[in-house]
Amino acid sequence: ANLLRSPLVAGGAGRAYHSGEVRAQVEALYRRAIAIRERVGPHSPQLAASLTNLSVLLGRSGDAADEAEAERLLRRGLAIRERVFGQEHPEVAHSLHSLANHYQFQRKDFTRAEGLYERALRMREQYYERNSDRVAQTLNCIAALKRAQGHDQRSEELYLETLSIRRELSGGRHSE
Repeated sequence: ANLLRSPLVAGGAGRAYHSGEVRAQVEALYRRAIAIRERVGPHSPQLAASLTNLSVLLGRSGDAADEAEAERLLRRGLAIRERVFGQEHPEVAHSLHSLANHYQFQRKDFTRAEGLYERALRMREQYYERNSDRVAQTLNCIAALKRAQGHDQRSEELYLETLSIRRELSGGRHSE
């Protein structure tokens, strides 16, 4: 049995080599995972996860065509999750957060990023407690966005809130 026929193995192998020198092989593994999951069903949450994985790799390439494909993949993953889970679900929040990251870090479109982060934050606060890792993750990204926009005071407030949440979650053992 060829292990690369398994989307879990193909996707996991892709993550393992993500930062290495084998980008083309990683991309092929991610695309293989997507092809396998598309055959299972075009609207599966697992497919949305694989689309997100490939989008992260492509979005970091610095190539305009890759970045455009990354955005299309993220939007497709968001549409799948909205169809499967509805408009207000933590999996949808994950897709919104990923798309916001893309707009913030690859496109430098801070306005779009901010709206997506705020929507993701609202969902995460509804589903999780305010003092949760997922909420802290989004707050941290909003803090970075505010810093990039030159809103240093608001950025610092959000970073401090993020740090407070993470310290609480770690029982005070957080190293940041």
